[in-house]
Formats: sequence, C-alpha cells, structure tokens
Amino acid sequence: MGGGKNVFTTLFKVRDALNNNDTFALLASLDNLDSSLASINNSRAIVGVSLNRVQATDFIHAQDIVNQSDQLAKIEDADVVKSISDLANLEFALQATLAATAQILQPTLLDFLR
Repeated sequence: MGGGKNVFTTLFKVRDALNNNDTFALLASLDNLDSSLASINNSRAIVGVSLNRVQATDFIHAQDIVNQSDQLAKIEDADVVKSISDLANLEFALQATLAATAQILQPTLLDFLR
C-alpha cells in the first residue's frame, strides 16, 4: 500500500521537515504522499468494484430464492377456488345420478304384488 512506501513514515518525515524548516525534504515527502494517495485511491477502486460484484451477486441470489419459491408454490400449491369448484361440480353430478337412479328404480305396485 502506498506504492511500496510507508505512509506513516512519510508523515513522520513531513513532520520532521516542517520542524526543521527543510524545504527539499518537505517536497520529497509531499511527492511520496501524492504517490501514496494515488495508490490508496487505486486500492479503494479495486475494493469498490469487488464490493459491487458481491452486492450484485447477493441481489441475484435473493431474486433466485424468490423466483424459485414462487415456482415451487405454483407447482405444489393447489388452486383452492378451482378445487372447490371441481368438488361442487362432482357433487352436483353425483346428486343428479342418484336422482336419476331413484326415478328409474322406483318400485311400482306390481313389484310389491309379485
């Protein structure tokens, strides 16, 4: 980090140069600080790109969970309204069949006399 230079050592040199009123040492230290700042900014950019990639992956993963849960619900869950409607239709058909059978099989007076 800092382009191979220790930022804290450079800051100590800036302090010493200011205390000793050494212009050349101060300018050299400021050049080191500039290169260190550029290196830190590059490192921050790399970390930012990596963080964005992780956040995008996290978002995609969360969306996949939601989509898969939705697909699973569509596959496994029964449509309650359709199921009730189908049951009602089957019950109506059963009642109609029983009523028709009852009318066909009604015993007559002749059936009792036999």
